[in-house]
Amino acid sequence: MSVRQVQNWTSEPRLTYLSRAQERRVKIRELRATGMSMRAVAAEIGCSVGTVHNALKDTDQPPPSEQSGHVQERVHGRPRTCP
Repeated sequence: MSVRQVQNWTSEPRLTYLSRAQERRVKIRELRATGMSMRAVAAEIGCSVGTVHNALKDTDQPPPSEQSGHVQERVHGRPRTCP
């Protein structure tokens, strides 16, 4: 039996994981909106402070197409904003 076969048997379906992750992000935003600190939110949810930070950061930024009109191009595989 291969490692990949065991992973396929034990992993949850992707859609299940994505919906659970989205619910966690919503809960993080709700708790933060009540005035809880990032550490308190992390303790309540059962995740790291970095996860809380990333969930809040992802919701604060508009999609790249809505940002200040700059054209994005890729330089060495990374996005770069040009004036």
